[in-house]
Amino acid sequence: MGVIARLLGLVIVVGSLASGAAEAQTPSIVYTRAVAEPAPFTFRLADVSAQWIALERDRDLSSQEILVLDARDGREVLRTPGMTLPAGGTRTVMESYDLAMSPRLSADRVITFLDPQTLAAISIPDGRELWRAPVSSIVLLEGALEVSDTRVVWSDASGLHVLDAASGRELWRAPLRPWPTGGHVALNDDGRVAAWDFDGTVIAWAANGVETARVTQPMDYGGAGILWSGGAIVTIGGSLQTFDANGGRVIATRACTDYCAAVDTGSHLVVLDAQGATAIARDGHVVSLRGVSASAWLHEASGHVVLVDSDGVATTIDLTAGTVRSRVSVGAPVARHLYRPRPRVRVARGVSGVGDVLVRVDASGALEARSLATTVAPRPITIVGVLYANRRPRAGVRVIVGGVRVRTDARGRFRARVEVDGPILVGVPGEEIVRATRRPCASDVEQVIEVPPAGSRTARVRVDASSYGYECDRSCRCD
Repeated sequence: MGVIARLLGLVIVVGSLASGAAEAQTPSIVYTRAVAEPAPFTFRLADVSAQWIALERDRDLSSQEILVLDARDGREVLRTPGMTLPAGGTRTVMESYDLAMSPRLSADRVITFLDPQTLAAISIPDGRELWRAPVSSIVLLEGALEVSDTRVVWSDASGLHVLDAASGRELWRAPLRPWPTGGHVALNDDGRVAAWDFDGTVIAWAANGVETARVTQPMDYGGAGILWSGGAIVTIGGSLQTFDANGGRVIATRACTDYCAAVDTGSHLVVLDAQGATAIARDGHVVSLRGVSASAWLHEASGHVVLVDSDGVATTIDLTAGTVRSRVSVGAPVARHLYRPRPRVRVARGVSGVGDVLVRVDASGALEARSLATTVAPRPITIVGVLYANRRPRAGVRVIVGGVRVRTDARGRFRARVEVDGPILVGVPGEEIVRATRRPCASDVEQVIEVPPAGSRTARVRVDASSYGYECDRSCRCD
């Protein structure tokens, strides 16, 4: 799937796209929709497809609600209960993580957990339950679920299970020791499956369950991922390895600088590390994606890739020319729910009558859909602000405003001209706050400025930060 968190189980935050490219256009808005519910139980973006947009929210501390919208116009088509945790008794922290399980879209179905031991398919739009399948405990195993329009793949302590998405019938199973944090399973559109066993073995199966490759590939500490790229298997860790799915022959090895991430768009394998991004076509042609220094999330698009950086700017890059097509600010790119990072932005590919759509859901649950096929000129905005740290204005502090880096003056004031539309993320790195206050511990500060009203070219913001002493230990850790 397109979202890098699903591949790696973590968020990479190492920098941002270059703040230039002011000439880049902005994806045009197709529609907006207010789907907000009272905080803290607001909707989060769960999954997207060419037909549907799925959102989820916690109704309370024990149950979820799923909302499905029509991807063409944002119209509500289904609202149904999601997972419900067992009532009564004492719930452990690990069990509470279960509510963070996301529903997934499979053709005209929502694949969701009804409880920690039951996986089910719900029909769209009538909400009928199509089937149920028993699973073992899903604690921390969200990444072990992969779906397509025809298959559902689940791995747990009993092994790897492949189900028919329409009926829930188990098609085949295979021995597999999943990782405790889940994931490391990849499902190809043609039904082939690849997985990374806990002992460091990469295994591939044909659509009928026949094993086609087995390769010893020790996994690097700190997280890794696996995905399909055409007929090849790509493993992601301290290096990126490509294997033939028939026999396991090593096709290519790529060293990674600091980290490595990848996504397959159908026409290209896009690889990202601290040095930048590269697109590798099926015929082996390599294109360097210009204007990219690093990114937090990669998303598939038709002939393009969308990179959403840690400064909250989404950039669409043409994979043939390697040039920037459009840029838009999306505010905070990641939602953290029960310590699990969730992207606030996804790309719905091939929406009828619209094409590829960039879907964003903000912290209040409001949804915005922008077309990647049609663009408009951006509306430059000037952000005027002041930074307070420990209740005092601070001079010389680096502030990041929609990807633009500025420093505060002697009175803590800053000004930045932002050349992209959308809500602007204002961030202050924790180390800057530590330096300004001369106190040893501080966290990064983020604040989102919503788009000013039409006709306004200026927005004002006050950013409040704080630092503290060694309240927990000498490393500033309290976990």
